[in-house]
Amino acid sequence: MGKGVNVKLILIIVGIIIAVAAVALYFKIQKDDADAAQAAWESKVIPEDEYAGIPEITEAQFYKDVEGVKGKEVLVCFYANWCGPWKKLEPVVEVIARENPEIEVVKINTDKNEDLTLKYDAYSLPALVYFKRGVEVKRHTGSPTKAQIEELIK
Repeated sequence: MGKGVNVKLILIIVGIIIAVAAVALYFKIQKDDADAAQAAWESKVIPEDEYAGIPEITEAQFYKDVEGVKGKEVLVCFYANWCGPWKKLEPVVEVIARENPEIEVVKINTDKNEDLTLKYDAYSLPALVYFKRGVEVKRHTGSPTKAQIEELIK
């Protein structure tokens, strides 16, 4: 082997090492950002003893009390017991309910109410759906901030 081949091989190896280091650094930054976001979110969670809970309704109650009532505003929270984001969001939604008594706030368990889940395409959880006069007017999926929920119900 000539000297030129050895230099090329060394340059290739150094390039691979740099690329691997860059990828590792990228994933470390992503993990650190995710950890920081999680810590910030957890610091905003309201202690369990400061909220009473959101009433859970069935499909029959939904058709009667949400779709069937034309003069009411209702925020429906589609959730599942296994949904971590909902567990953190529920106390925030309870605060919204207390601050806006003119809006009824209820929750629907998607595992127990599959027809409603299908009808309202509530597969990304949590899903907050705002109804006016029995008709869906806005929705938000995922983990909104308190300000985003307030904007949803305006």
